[in-house]
Amino acid sequence: MVIEEMLKEELNRIVEKYGVDSEEAYEITKRVEAYMKAQEEKKKLKAKNYYENSLKGLMQYLKENEVNPSEQRWNKYALEHGYLSAKVIGYLSGHGFNKLCKQKRKEQLQGN
Repeated sequence: MVIEEMLKEELNRIVEKYGVDSEEAYEITKRVEAYMKAQEEKKKLKAKNYYENSLKGLMQYLKENEVNPSEQRWNKYALEHGYLSAKVIGYLSGHGFNKLCKQKRKEQLQGN
């Protein structure tokens, strides 16, 4: 990352010029930490969106096929449509894939 490298280089220059305990080094360190935190938040948001999109895809699959997919079938479907794999979506849901499918199918039946 270009910005990250620039911040590191600036920090190194400041440390060489003013020392590790200088106010300038402290300020640039805070900027580096803020930048890294912002990058981490972006990653979390992207992962959350990817997960939510995959859940929507699973709901659509359940609606169209009226049967829970096997993990193998879901993985093929997920690959074709850019969704998370059965193992990942199951892990992130905290239930496992098969239990998640049962739960989502139940939600759909209650909604109709």
